[in-house]
Amino acid sequence: MVDSFCRPSVKDGLTSVMADNRYVKLNVGGALFHTTIDTLSKHDSMLRAMFSGRVPVVKDDDGWVLIDRSGKHFSAILDFLRDGSIPIPDCRVEVEQIKREAQYYCLQDLVHHCQTWLEAHPRFDLELPLIHRVPTVYTRQDAEALIKQSNRPVIKLFINRHNNKYSYTINSDDNILKNQELFDRLVCKFHDRILFVKDVGSESTEVCQWKFYGKRILRAEVCCTSIVYATDKKHTKVEFPDSKIYDEAMSILCFEDRGLCARCGENSCLSRSPSTFEPSLAIYSNIHAEDPAKIDPPNRPVYLTSSIHSNSPVTSKSARILKNNVPSFNHIQERRTHVKTASWLLSPLSILKVTVAVGLIVCAIFLMDGRLQWWPYTILFVFSIFLTIYSLLSLMSHFFQISDIERTKVISIELAVNGISCFLCLFAFLFLCWDEMRMQDGHWSHHSMLPPPNITQLKWMKRVAVVMGAFFINSTLFLFTFLRVRKDGFD
Repeated sequence: MVDSFCRPSVKDGLTSVMADNRYVKLNVGGALFHTTIDTLSKHDSMLRAMFSGRVPVVKDDDGWVLIDRSGKHFSAILDFLRDGSIPIPDCRVEVEQIKREAQYYCLQDLVHHCQTWLEAHPRFDLELPLIHRVPTVYTRQDAEALIKQSNRPVIKLFINRHNNKYSYTINSDDNILKNQELFDRLVCKFHDRILFVKDVGSESTEVCQWKFYGKRILRAEVCCTSIVYATDKKHTKVEFPDSKIYDEAMSILCFEDRGLCARCGENSCLSRSPSTFEPSLAIYSNIHAEDPAKIDPPNRPVYLTSSIHSNSPVTSKSARILKNNVPSFNHIQERRTHVKTASWLLSPLSILKVTVAVGLIVCAIFLMDGRLQWWPYTILFVFSIFLTIYSLLSLMSHFFQISDIERTKVISIELAVNGISCFLCLFAFLFLCWDEMRMQDGHWSHHSMLPPPNITQLKWMKRVAVVMGAFFINSTLFLFTFLRVRKDGFD
């Protein structure tokens, strides 16, 4: 089609190109460029041969020199001719395309430059090794440093056998091993998509706990430990909620960055070498070569890495279910509740809240008949009902333990309400003390009405004394609850 309107003329074309202040007009695959003969002749290439007369030049009727190549990367070719170097794009596909164009134009320096970059950034889809390293940390700061440096979702398994405050139940040791085996199976299956971290420190009171991070933010957690209150003493119970762990593991994949190139959309452009994607793994792999016994723990943290073979057999029924149902978990579940055992109702925090609710119910019952006598009695009655409802709702929020995402907000609100309630109950106690002393002196004029006929003035003063004592006790209980929640949060 080019021959239908273009007539190649080597002599006339070269003469017109050399004219007009040595500027040349290039039509490279439909893309138009203006440059000078000096730029095209800087390097020993096919372009120098074209515009020195050694290679025929084809022009169209408008004087554009035709080059039958793609013009996508020709601007990079011109920049290399002008400056001698170009910034290599962070895209393997584009670098390979520039390399092919450089080979066509016989620019050996640019070919070598591209080849060096390609060798330093191997393909993403190369076969992965059969042994995968899992960093093992000892402190919370080390775990947070790993999570912040990782670009992938993170699953952290916390195993702390140092917490021997209570004896374990019969099946606890077996369940701890099952949790570790499940962790190893997940590593073998998702090592290329999720960063797995094992925390064996002793900074937490938990014995076995899973945490799931997406985009460097804690998304969910599964606590496998609970305290069982037996008749003689307390026991530590470790469970194996495999279905819940599988569910959270699949949900965390929703936060995965598949590594697609923003320039070309391919997933094989980038490298997954430790130095490129996971700088933390490179650091921990180097420390793995050291002898842990020679490192002083108080002065220098110890990092170990455990090797897991991906060809280990996976015979668990749950693992087969996981393999078949991976695409179905396409939703993000950030808010989850974990129900505590019924024995938790005997814990100190739950006993405090139940006692507060009982005391407030007593206040409301004893003040019910005094609402028409004096308007402050009505306010104290409504106040007692409100705090009773709050105490029961906060007790339920602790029983149905929510995840860390909402825990901070709930604890902040609870601390504020407990502090305010403590001062209000103390104020109600002092106010009723003043009212009691007035009534004992025979002064009832501040009341709108006298007590009902079925309740004498003496009995009403006894009721006010009971309510007064209940408010004082509730003020003390709210103070203890405030201190308990501030110290421990959710058990």
